[in-house]
Amino acid sequence: MFKKIAVLFSFALLSISSYANSVEPEKPDTVNIGVFINSLYDFNLSSGEFTTTLWLWMTYDNDSLEIYDHLEFPNSKEVEEFSKEVEKVEDKNWVSINYKLLVNQSYNTNQFPYDVQTLTFRVEDNMYDTRKLIFRPDVKNSKLSNLLEFEDWEVEKFEIVPVTSTYESTYGDPSLDGGSSEYSAVDVNVVIKRKQPGLFWKYFSVVFIAFGFIFISLLLPISNIDARVSLSIGGIFATVGNKYIVDSKLPESSAFSLADRIHIYTFIAIFVALMVSAISFVLKSLDHEAKAKLFNRFFIILLPAIYIYLIYSSI
Repeated sequence: MFKKIAVLFSFALLSISSYANSVEPEKPDTVNIGVFINSLYDFNLSSGEFTTTLWLWMTYDNDSLEIYDHLEFPNSKEVEEFSKEVEKVEDKNWVSINYKLLVNQSYNTNQFPYDVQTLTFRVEDNMYDTRKLIFRPDVKNSKLSNLLEFEDWEVEKFEIVPVTSTYESTYGDPSLDGGSSEYSAVDVNVVIKRKQPGLFWKYFSVVFIAFGFIFISLLLPISNIDARVSLSIGGIFATVGNKYIVDSKLPESSAFSLADRIHIYTFIAIFVALMVSAISFVLKSLDHEAKAKLFNRFFIILLPAIYIYLIYSSI
């Protein structure tokens, strides 16, 4: 009797194990996705956006997928679709779509105009989560057009990488137990670097001319205090005007950028020059002309040396 029960129990365990092994979780469909970028333009640093036109394609096996109607570009302000082709090619579903995107871009301008930017836009499916669909980047065929040219920039890197977008909501899907959902996506990244060093002098030449004014003020006779102060005030107005012009080109930021440092160093230099002129004039008025000249001469050498060092070390 005991042997019969043991045999039946073993048979039951084998049956359960065989059934468990035969029921495997459904694998998600794999969709190959790639992009060919025709153009990149309107790099607007102040408003934080850029525009691109591109071809996007997908290939997949499952005929029931209609993913081409459910693509999303989460960080794009405007999406315009020019054309779309859906074909069956060698037992593969092939979709090709032509887009124009206006993309939100977070620019890093801390080292403007020696900045390096990573232009990024995301392509995501908004219907099938990762249990049903996975994007696989077509790295081999995804490229930038060889006709793509920039006046002020050069391309350092181009890549298309798979990512998973996680949202802290199930959107009411009863099949999801947790409080979040995941969707497959790809990020397209284009790293660009400025190639026009002359842009630095274009934006900051006025500041350096302003510093020239205050340096000249220190070369004037100590007794000519009015001319010294006038040149320093002229330097202040020139620096303030330049700061407004540069700030209008850049987005709002709490970071202390290269442009901020250059303007701050110039304002400090103007203040020091005014203090030197005032102290030298007082010393001369108190019949300490030799000390006044020595004090003034000391800052004629020290002030430009420190200013140039600070600017150079900031670049």
